[in-house]
Amino acid sequence: MKAKAVKLLLALFFLFPFSVLFFYFKIKFDYNFEEILWALKNSLIQSLSTAALSVFFGFFGALGLLQVKGRWHQVLKFLVAVPVFLPSLFSILIGISIIYFTPLGSLGVIYFLTLINIGFAASVICEEITAQLGQLGFVGEVYGLTKTKFLYKILWPLVRKSVGFVFIVIFVNSMTAFTIPLLVGGSRGTNFEVLIYEKIFIDQNWASAVGLGLMQLAMIAVFAFLLQNRPTLAVREFKSSRLIGSYVGLAGLALYIKLYFWSYIKLFWESLDAYFIPEMFNAEFCTAIYNSLILFVFCLAVFAILFLGVLYLKYEQQNLKFINFFLNPSSVLVGFGFYLLLPANHFFYSMLKIALVIGVVSFVGFMKLVFENQMHLFESQVKVAKSFGVNYLHFVFKIYFPQIKKRLHYAISLLFIFSVSEFGLIKVSGAEINTLGTEMASYLSSYRSEGAFVISLVILAIWLIATIISGAALGVYKKS
Repeated sequence: MKAKAVKLLLALFFLFPFSVLFFYFKIKFDYNFEEILWALKNSLIQSLSTAALSVFFGFFGALGLLQVKGRWHQVLKFLVAVPVFLPSLFSILIGISIIYFTPLGSLGVIYFLTLINIGFAASVICEEITAQLGQLGFVGEVYGLTKTKFLYKILWPLVRKSVGFVFIVIFVNSMTAFTIPLLVGGSRGTNFEVLIYEKIFIDQNWASAVGLGLMQLAMIAVFAFLLQNRPTLAVREFKSSRLIGSYVGLAGLALYIKLYFWSYIKLFWESLDAYFIPEMFNAEFCTAIYNSLILFVFCLAVFAILFLGVLYLKYEQQNLKFINFFLNPSSVLVGFGFYLLLPANHFFYSMLKIALVIGVVSFVGFMKLVFENQMHLFESQVKVAKSFGVNYLHFVFKIYFPQIKKRLHYAISLLFIFSVSEFGLIKVSGAEINTLGTEMASYLSSYRSEGAFVISLVILAIWLIATIISGAALGVYKKS
């Protein structure tokens, strides 16, 4: 009974912002279909192009990763995946540092989204290859296959479904992107998310916004269903081979890492010379730092409650497939739902509202990114714990958490930089607070990228301190 109640509460949490919209409004079908088709066309062009480019270059990047062995392989795989972990504002800054006069419109959106997702695609495809290929590379050597023939006849047929899965993930993420299309898309790059935002906060046409949101949710639900029904493939013991790997792909990854990190460092250093930093550190800036830290505390509380709820349902062996449908909900509609419910000019409610929006929009993806592999460990130990009469709280806090403290540390660190740097979800929730994320966005939108680079360093410095403190609190640095 308790498990069913927790499952119902979890479902209501994700559905709540959408139910608020239905309670307040009656949808009227008086849409400007020319405007809708324009936004839909932009969304599809941006999403399909980003997914195609990311998967194409990511596949060859994966072959480059396989050219490297041992510890350096893990280091390189982590470095290429860093962009997808960073907030969108950081990626915009880095994109500007690579091409200072960045394009606007759909071309600019595709450029930034592809920059973020190439490394992610390479990392995931590399994992899929090592999981599914097994010793076929060695077998191919025995039969004297050329590298081209092996890639075309054996490797590609084996991993193409997994590559398709990566394509769908990137497509859905790009379809629901908000911050990048809002800041760099302009009128020529308006996607569905930005159109919904404009209907709500500019045109005040709330009924049309809800209808457009439902259209988008229907499209996303189809892809969520495809992700949910991904076939499970047997994992094989991987053995390296000269037929697997690509020096060209490795050179491409090296160039990607150099452009991403070195260009940022170079332009940031130039910003220190060009910008008068003491002017920035006024009372308003200190307030932004304080607000950002408070927002992190609220987000940590929301995510901790949701995580404990998911673990309880796993402990009670409940089916949790339904949460996959909330992998990429419309951030604008979620923000608008809480905007209607909670007042915008109250500090506590503003913080709570933003944290709840971040929870609804990001929690499912966050869980899959950080804890999906650790769920197998949890499930394998539950039956043993129950057989010894160990209750849920004792099992989680005394047995399970000590085993995954490094992963918990990683999760807290990741949540910190996301919440402190957040801009888009603050904007869609209608909260009137100033954070480091909104400060950075303000500098970017007013073409003062030097100030944005300086703020990014402040965020990274605070993030490093918070990461060290959280690691010490969790006992990550203690030698076992």
